[in-house]
Amino acid sequence: MRFALQSHESENGLTCTCKSSGQELSMTTSAGAGWTAKPDGPAAVDRTQRAKNTKPEEPAERPRGRRRSHLTKKDPRRRRMRKIMLLLLLCAAPLYGQSATTDFRTGAGCGPRKAQYEVTLSDPDKGVTAPSPGKARVYVIEIVGTNNPGVTRVGVDGNWVGANTGNGYLSFEVDPGSHNICADWQSIKQAGGAMVMRAEVGRTYYFVVGVVVQVLDFSLTEVDEAEGQWLLSISQKSVWTQKK
Repeated sequence: MRFALQSHESENGLTCTCKSSGQELSMTTSAGAGWTAKPDGPAAVDRTQRAKNTKPEEPAERPRGRRRSHLTKKDPRRRRMRKIMLLLLLCAAPLYGQSATTDFRTGAGCGPRKAQYEVTLSDPDKGVTAPSPGKARVYVIEIVGTNNPGVTRVGVDGNWVGANTGNGYLSFEVDPGSHNICADWQSIKQAGGAMVMRAEVGRTYYFVVGVVVQVLDFSLTEVDEAEGQWLLSISQKSVWTQKK
């Protein structure tokens, strides 16, 4: 996770602001808590004049060895740096604690597992519906064996967009770009599939959900335009409603 730290020093003290993922936290320390504010007025001028008239002491000979830092423990710059580091840690701690995780099924494109749908079949459309301006259209066609497997659900980017049954089909629109498309067997948790699709404006895409009930086989594949339209010609339109 990335975050930004900004600090501002004023008469009231040091203000530190952390920004991350649209959130902002601010913390302030008083000037007297860790460093001395810049002196002003006659007293400050008098102290400055006395310092000029005082003969500087000869520096004591330092022992040889490791070089000492020019920032001593009493140096206000060192205390200020420590406060900035402390505020950084205090600001970052709650932001790190807010990191969210994505469920595996949601990451694959599927919607909530508990959502249940009822599906009926109706007459098919007379032809392929063109996508709206700035969109792409997707058809998902279900192909089954001898037995009807019940309901299969179709999801995109973590949300269900419809459901199929028998040799039915459904269609929906998506924005251009990369999307995770998912399909699963509503009554069997282990049966499903997912893949990435890259949509372009004005194009139409065709996916096939293949279900073989006898061996619990489930597949999700993309087919070309010719095969997709042929499969639509022998399918019925799915009309789905979510159970309450």
